[in-house]
Amino acid sequence: MRKNIGSRNHNKGKKIGASPLRGRKGKIKIGLYHEREEEFKKCIIEQYLPLILSGEITLKSVKQELSTSYVTIDKIIEEFYNKKNDMDGLEQYRNAKRGHIGSIQRKEAKRKREEVANDKVVTKAEFVFLTAERQEEELIKKIRTEKLKEELSEKSKRKTALTSEEYVKEKINVIIKYFRSKNDSDSKEIYFSDTEIRLMIFSYPTLINRTPEILDNKLNVITSYEEIDERTAYGMIKEFPAIMGFDTSRTKKQLDLLKRECLIDAPKRLMYSVNFMYAQIQYAKERHHVLDLSAITRSIYLCVILL
Repeated sequence: MRKNIGSRNHNKGKKIGASPLRGRKGKIKIGLYHEREEEFKKCIIEQYLPLILSGEITLKSVKQELSTSYVTIDKIIEEFYNKKNDMDGLEQYRNAKRGHIGSIQRKEAKRKREEVANDKVVTKAEFVFLTAERQEEELIKKIRTEKLKEELSEKSKRKTALTSEEYVKEKINVIIKYFRSKNDSDSKEIYFSDTEIRLMIFSYPTLINRTPEILDNKLNVITSYEEIDERTAYGMIKEFPAIMGFDTSRTKKQLDLLKRECLIDAPKRLMYSVNFMYAQIQYAKERHHVLDLSAITRSIYLCVILL
């Protein structure tokens, strides 16, 4: 009896006919996964990495060819260099990576810039007769076109990503809101209508780069002269919106000169530098004995430049 009991205790917990692979199936699957993973890594390091470093292939091409993510490829290559403790090789790869990504972005941005820069924009005379909705569309087109033409010029060293329609529209709305705030809601006096504001921006697209704080500073400079009250200043701005784009110190020098010569009510003269304005005034005085520079022809302006 004791022998039988011991035998039962000895075999307790054992199951007859249990599979020898029991508990190992999961390990086998994991092993196969790691084996395939190592083959995949080896493929990237041995076949694709040399081509990436030489510039024969881009990371984007590798990503598309292997149907995997950029992050996975980058992680495998980074781990490869870190395990070898090859910091020079890692730096070489990172430089190549930056070059590939930057090249792709630059090409794509250039293509989009060229598309926008070739858009046909209406003239100022045509703009006036458009509906409010069409004016908004042409404003966005004009601003993007002007900006991108500047970036595409040979003189421009700064190449930025394409300015989105959403960004431009947001900036336009900031300027519209600013000039709307100058209207007198109590007396219902409208100094700036929405149409006039849109025309101002169309005439001087750079206006959208100004913040309300900057615009206030410029307006304060203009109205600091006793000859210019707010109503007069608003008229000057509508006639010549570029005055709000000039540096405040430049505007003050221009207004000081015009005040000295009793010409402060003529904002269009502010489109020139102080030196050129002074030359115009002196030329008009000495050669033509007039102070009204609007009577001076373009050919005479050119004579001033050549003096």
